[in-house]
Amino acid sequence: MKRIYFSGSEPWWPPACRIGGIGLRETMSPQHVNRPEGMPYWLIVAFDHPADVLLDEKIRTIGPAALVVWPPARCHFFGKATGRWTHTWLYGSGPAWDLACSSLPQEQPILLDGTGFHRLIEALYHEIIEHPRPDPNMLQNLVELIATHIRRLAPLPLRQPRSAGSLARACDLIQRRMHHPLSLADLARAAGLSVSQFSFNFRRAHGMSPMAYLRRQRLQRAARLLENHTLSIKEIAAQAGYPDPLHFSREFRRVIGHPPTRHRALAQSARTR
Repeated sequence: MKRIYFSGSEPWWPPACRIGGIGLRETMSPQHVNRPEGMPYWLIVAFDHPADVLLDEKIRTIGPAALVVWPPARCHFFGKATGRWTHTWLYGSGPAWDLACSSLPQEQPILLDGTGFHRLIEALYHEIIEHPRPDPNMLQNLVELIATHIRRLAPLPLRQPRSAGSLARACDLIQRRMHHPLSLADLARAAGLSVSQFSFNFRRAHGMSPMAYLRRQRLQRAARLLENHTLSIKEIAAQAGYPDPLHFSREFRRVIGHPPTRHRALAQSARTR
């Protein structure tokens, strides 16, 4: 566990991008963090274990391997009443934060993809503690990279290019038919674009390729089914568009970081405690 807080008066902070604190895989005793008035900062928290989080005025169990972004002055409520839990967090303020984070999905769970988010947080942490005067440009660039990484993980389109209508048709097809085989040509046809034009516009709008987006949506659906249903792994794999449950399990573990059975066990443990 690594954790550090800052007063904000350190002379090396870039004025546009101040960081209040960083925590790396901090393990907490059974408790809920409860700040009714929030803080005057952007707050990003990634949960390694299932956690109770107040979202849309309802307490929901999210995770494991999910993060939430809170804008300044919003209520923070998260944690677990029973059992230890681990989270990674970062908070800060300034115009650079506003610019980087204002387009991110806020106060909604975002499924993590492997270890990329944690590696970026760790890089920011080490830039600060290993240098007497950290480089201001490096600090701001890392905050912007963290926001960009979250934007790529987000399940919804965040920008609206002129082709947004055609891309929306492709996204709608993914939501309706992800349990069936879908090719790049199928998605381009739904958008009414050539494959090359569709791929270019989609990557520009979503920060990832169409097939990477399809894979993420399938794994998002699988994660929700694992957390809330008693379907077998084979049935969940089929509903998420994976006819081969072994391939599904390998893909889920590669992207999420643990196998589907472990994901279900963690979610069930959180509900029964």
